[in-house]
Amino acid sequence: MRRCVFQNQVLAADVGRATIWRPGVVVSVISATLTILASEARAVDYADFPPSLQTVLDQRIAAMNDAGGGVCIAGRVQFSDGVPINSGQDVQVNFTYGVDAPLRIFAGGWFVSDSVLSSYYAGPDRTVVHRAFAYDPLDVLVNLLNGQVTYIESVMQRTPAHQLVSIVGTVSDEDGNPFPGPSVVLAFPYANHGTSNRPSRDAIANAFGQFQFSNVSSANYALTAFKLGYAYHFEQFTPEPGSIDVQNRRLYPNRRIVIRYSHQTDDGSRLFAGGGVVDGRISWLNGTGGVDFSEGVVEQYEPDDLRDLELSQTQDVLEFRNFYVNGNNGSDDAGAIDFDGLAEAASTGYTSQRKPVVVGHVYVVRTYEEAQYVKFLVESDESSFRSVIAGDPDPLVFAGYGLTVDFGFSTGFSQLFVERNLLPDGSVSSRQLPYVWQLSGMNGVAFSGSMTFSYLDADLIARRVPADDIDLWRSGNGGTTWQALNAQHDPLAHTLTVTNIQSLGWFAIASPLAYYAGDMDLDDDVDLEDIAGAVNCYSGATQTVSDAACVPALTDNDARVSLTDIATITACMEGPSISPTPACND
Repeated sequence: MRRCVFQNQVLAADVGRATIWRPGVVVSVISATLTILASEARAVDYADFPPSLQTVLDQRIAAMNDAGGGVCIAGRVQFSDGVPINSGQDVQVNFTYGVDAPLRIFAGGWFVSDSVLSSYYAGPDRTVVHRAFAYDPLDVLVNLLNGQVTYIESVMQRTPAHQLVSIVGTVSDEDGNPFPGPSVVLAFPYANHGTSNRPSRDAIANAFGQFQFSNVSSANYALTAFKLGYAYHFEQFTPEPGSIDVQNRRLYPNRRIVIRYSHQTDDGSRLFAGGGVVDGRISWLNGTGGVDFSEGVVEQYEPDDLRDLELSQTQDVLEFRNFYVNGNNGSDDAGAIDFDGLAEAASTGYTSQRKPVVVGHVYVVRTYEEAQYVKFLVESDESSFRSVIAGDPDPLVFAGYGLTVDFGFSTGFSQLFVERNLLPDGSVSSRQLPYVWQLSGMNGVAFSGSMTFSYLDADLIARRVPADDIDLWRSGNGGTTWQALNAQHDPLAHTLTVTNIQSLGWFAIASPLAYYAGDMDLDDDVDLEDIAGAVNCYSGATQTVSDAACVPALTDNDARVSLTDIATITACMEGPSISPTPACND
């Protein structure tokens, strides 16, 4: 019995079939054989695809068979008014459920997953989003099958004229003056196969910095302004139907970043101790500069060159990215270490998450095709600043410095300067993070605002600072004396936020806490619960810990929880509500 779709029909069985209703449209997702009780209307299936795409489907099916499972989505999308769909420039279809995977669009609106996804994504209520300018956004809940192709057939409705949106705005420079000539791109904020294979609208800001996009639907958009020599400004937003939505953007000059690097040219070892290790120093400017380690050498950026590894920057956010066709990125943060330790192992794992680069930290990044490793020490003597304009609702993001400032009130125009430097040991307490934020400026104006400071688990571990008891401290006299602030701690986001700040100074993160070795829950005793927590943190004699919650289990000078640490903690165990001997003070 073949797979069937019915519109306004009665079904004797409805196993695995999801019908999504929208005004004037039925989207049917087929995932099982149905019993026919009325005249049938056949949905898209393997036989409906053009022969060239059947070959693609054969490849996906073979991949699932080889893997013993997996997820593949295929189907067809059409426009309700009959406008033809030629490629991904006309419509965008993405699978989003813990991953953002674009589906390749072909002529006629046919689409197929670029690759087989993990069986983890199989199951009901998985979302497939459809986006196109001037058509209502469509989010389809799909029951994704494991080990076979899930076919989808959908129709996107033309947005009524009275519900279309106009998006207008002005691009300004860092001082708030109109900026003529930048490029402005409107797109949907989902992963894509490259700028040439996605729907987008492009404009050039006029002599007054103004731009406009007309006759688009109400949906979630990403609007980016950029110009050579300036860091681009990217933000997402969702306009109301039938509205004129104002979206302003601001461009800041490029920030120059100085980087020392070391890369392996022979066996791709992460240890950086064998032959073929090359050290160097580069001065990198975002916009036109770039670094290519795909061939094991430093090269200058070439337009349209798909680099395995690239550096990118938004305002003063500098990022290392492992770049290849499916859009995944990778970098490892090794924590703050001295340049003399550059030839030592700085990382114990690999992640696919993009990370912002922080001045004073070491990063290890793996190239994709050659599987070679590159290690960076980021250093810069330049401070970063932002112009502050009274009434500007946008927060000032110094992501490369781990700081966001949001001025809720300012009596006039001024500038905020930020530097982040090493903090001498013991300046605040015996347990402090290794850096201090030095904020200055705002001369001649009164202000009030909030500040959010970011920290890294690697720094907590390196400095033996317990994550559950950190405070934000401020010095108004250049670090001579310090005062703890009433900051809100978000351990999941790794941030400390303080509100109603009305004066600047130096800011640092530290803990005043003295604790006992092995007191995992910081309740001033070492009992069986603490022993169990320490055992869960066991990493062995060679593996360093990555969870800052394991700091109380680090009883010696290394960053590993080994049998030696477990033995020390066990010797300190006295039981609930009994303080260990002074020898167990950490």
